[in-house]
Amino acid sequence: MRDSKEYIKSIQYSVKLKPSHPKPLEKTPTVSGFLQNFPYSASSLDSYLSCPFKFYYRYVLRVKAKEDNADLYIGNIVHEALYKYFQGKTQRTLTENDLNTGELDLIIANLFEKRYGQNLPGNVYLLRRQIRKHLADFIENYQIPLVRNCSVEVIHLEHQINFIKNSYRFFAKLDRVEKRNGRVTIIDYKTSSNKDYLRINFNKLDVSIRDTWPDAIGSLQLPVYLLAYSEAEKTCAENIDCLFLLLGMTELNDKIEAPLFNNSEEAEEEDAILQTVIWELLKEITDIDQPFLPTDKPRDLCPDCDFRYICSV
Repeated sequence: MRDSKEYIKSIQYSVKLKPSHPKPLEKTPTVSGFLQNFPYSASSLDSYLSCPFKFYYRYVLRVKAKEDNADLYIGNIVHEALYKYFQGKTQRTLTENDLNTGELDLIIANLFEKRYGQNLPGNVYLLRRQIRKHLADFIENYQIPLVRNCSVEVIHLEHQINFIKNSYRFFAKLDRVEKRNGRVTIIDYKTSSNKDYLRINFNKLDVSIRDTWPDAIGSLQLPVYLLAYSEAEKTCAENIDCLFLLLGMTELNDKIEAPLFNNSEEAEEEDAILQTVIWELLKEITDIDQPFLPTDKPRDLCPDCDFRYICSV
């Protein structure tokens, strides 16, 4: 009898598990035409600045990104609750009597009932309590002291602006616009407590060196909002203040404000720098000879990216 080992041969495969670095994505005439007419938002510019591939997959190919449903829902509830709360308080100077936390409690209860019904599951009930308590703290410890110290008039809520400038189309949606002692202030709500991912570090930003932009610029959201509002109202940008309200912070007082410019004396110069960045980014995006490139920081950005399996970074 012949040995069965004679019929068995070992085969070895060489497998490389290291991901391949993606090649640049060239722009076709069709893509170029799309980009020329695309309505740019702050989010789309932030995506491109972070990683041009991310912009390409999300906004050109329209691949839907995975969303954190819990965080998204909390953000939607907070935004909708504050919109409904201030909706009947616009176009007049706010007083302490306008800022009733009982009214806010009722609005939040109605929002949860609309989604979940009257009998809330335990975890949803606790979430509602947490949001009610946190927004009540926001009214009592931030909003009321603010109206005591200055004249506050809410003039816009969820204000949508569409405009064209330098042949580029823009879209912006501003959470709240108000006048503080007569000065326009654009406000964006954030349910985060972290200023770092939004901050613009002008000490690191060199407008002439493209590689400094992603590290120095946390977000172009407020610069885009400033541009949008100044265009819509035909006013100078230096007449407008912009800030984030970090509603995720543990203590909700005046420290939750994260302004676009910390020094009013340098605001005009810094705004000019940011406007240059915006226009140069748009030129780069729409330049048919400039391919989409992957991020040069894959270790930092790719592990949590929704598109990492597509580009194999």
